[in-house]
Amino acid sequence: MLLAVGSRDDYGYGWLFGLVDPAPAVRAAALRRREADVSDWRDALDRCNAAYWANGGSFDFSDSPALRAARDQAEAAMREARGRGFAGILSEFITECRPFGRRDPTALRRLVPFAVLFLQWEVAYPQDWCSPWPPWGLKKDVLRGLASIEVPRDSRAALVELVVAAVRREHRCEDRGFVLLARRLDGPDLRNPVAQCLDSPDPIVGLRAGFLLDVLADPSMPATVASWKRWLASTAT
Repeated sequence: MLLAVGSRDDYGYGWLFGLVDPAPAVRAAALRRREADVSDWRDALDRCNAAYWANGGSFDFSDSPALRAARDQAEAAMREARGRGFAGILSEFITECRPFGRRDPTALRRLVPFAVLFLQWEVAYPQDWCSPWPPWGLKKDVLRGLASIEVPRDSRAALVELVVAAVRREHRCEDRGFVLLARRLDGPDLRNPVAQCLDSPDPIVGLRAGFLLDVLADPSMPATVASWKRWLASTAT
């Protein structure tokens, strides 16, 4: 059961919350809207590729201004279609979180729920989340962004739940970012459920929990694949 985060439609992206809505009709409507956006993106991609091949398979359109214009229009349509969904709203979130970003608390309170929702969607409906392509890069940037900011209080419980879910489930690409997020969220409300995973009947879950607790206990311990492998080797001796 995913913890709800407050949804705002200030940006026109409130429909995204329908992707995890428990009401089948609401979720179906959100999926139809997303499928329409993906279809528009693919149509624009086809037009973009058609201009490329009509130009002899070359990116040099200096002698073909009409084809260049067609390709430019198709690329703009691709960006517009992609920007209607998570890629659009989360690009604003990621920009806000960067070191040179404003990190405006008001903006973040409005954007963080969409970052949480994106991660919740992966947990609840991984096949939908990966269609038509898995957004691993976006996930990596979202987790890094969340780990770099002061998380709004009303989103904390949902993020703690996501970290614990990452410990308990099968490893997925870019899950390492949850370790960075765990450091930002560190507290009894996180450590206690992670500690409960130590006794999981699945040995890999217990190992993940042990590694995460050691990372939280030692701020100097890097959260890398290499440190995970060293930690595993140390537990085997």
